Amino acid sequence: MDGYLQAVQDGVDILNLSVGPNSPPTATRTTFLNPFDAALLSAVKAGVFVAQAAGNGGPFPKTLVSFSPWITTVAAGVDDRRYKNHLILGNGKLLPGLGVSPATHGNKSFSLISAADALLGSPATKYSALDCQRPELLNKRKVQGKILLCGYSFNYISGTASIKKVSQTAKSLGAAGFVVAVENSYPGTKI
Repeated sequence: MDGYLQAVQDGVDILNLSVGPNSPPTATRTTFLNPFDAALLSAVKAGVFVAQAAGNGGPFPKTLVSFSPWITTVAAGVDDRRYKNHLILGNGKLLPGLGVSPATHGNKSFSLISAADALLGSPATKYSALDCQRPELLNKRKVQGKILLCGYSFNYISGTASIKKVSQTAKSLGAAGFVVAVENSYPGTKI
């Protein structure tokens, strides 16, 4: 909060925040002033425009978690752009998908390996390994030089998983690349 107060003292015009509460207050219908909201109220009273993220629970009902009436709450938008791409499988079949990666060079081909097939340890860790967020759960010898096939999980929607982390995992394991497979029926996805 000291950072917000210092920004106001420094004369900023706008505070754009990607932070806020994780859930609505449980014990009351009225939102009481907490230190975070009080600091932002002080900023607004000083003439600073404050925008705050609506939360990461959407696009479902009752997921808005920014409550203070002096703050402009901003939700993310979705557009209809699709970056079509594909994989050519070893049997010559085309596997359509979406992505912004260029094709591999020349006539080079790579084997695909599922994160489930590269799993180290017990099957109990299977579900935590499939989204490729933790390289220590996967066998580097099996992944090296191959395209790592990862699964899309609710962790991406909740913000605890990211494509950046998949990229870091693939790189640390020596993979030639990675693919994140998303089922059309997964909540919160439109493909």
